This record gives sequence, C-alpha cells and structure tokens, in this order.
Amino acid sequence: MRFWLWGVSGLLAIGLVVTSLGWYLSAHPGGVRFESCHWDGSKLVLGYTYGAGDTVSTMVHPESDHVVAQLQVHEAGDNHTQQALTGEATYPISGGPMPVKYPDGAELNCPTG
Repeated sequence: MRFWLWGVSGLLAIGLVVTSLGWYLSAHPGGVRFESCHWDGSKLVLGYTYGAGDTVSTMVHPESDHVVAQLQVHEAGDNHTQQALTGEATYPISGGPMPVKYPDGAELNCPTG
C-alpha cells in the first residue's frame, strides 16, 4: 500500500512541475525583437543584430491569417564584445504577404516591397 501512495504522490508532483513549466513558458515566450522586417514578394525577410560568439535562432510559423516570428539570441560567455553583427533570415511563405506577429501577439511592421 505504501508503494502505491509513494508512486501516486511522485506522479502528481511530476505532473505539477511539468504543468507549471508549461504555463510559465506560454506566458513568457521570450525572444528578442527583430531589427527589420519586410516582404520581398512571397518571401518574409527578417533582420537582426547579435554579438560575436552568440548563438542565434529564428522561428517562423505561418497561421491562416498571419505569421508568427520569433528570434532567440543566446549570448556567449563573459568574452562578449561590443561589436554588433547583423544577420538576415528569409522564409518563403505560402499565401504571400500577411501580418507578422511575435508569439506574445505584438505586431511587426513588415511593409511589402
């Protein structure tokens, strides 16, 4: 009987931790703002800056009426220089130009070009 009590308690504790983490991540999607955004035909072009040694990842998820875009910059250790580097990510989007938003719902200004 004690085995079942400990097993159920452990599973409930793990479920609580996983659920709490999921709620936190959905409320705080994180990310950095893009420096620039524009449409080149049906391609979404996103510009960003980062430091030397940083790891940069971009994510784009087309929805039915808008595109969700996110930029993650993981800074290098203590040897971070003050030099700003620039990058650009281009994504072909089916359906052409449409509004672009961050995961938190804030809109990006992405003119068509």
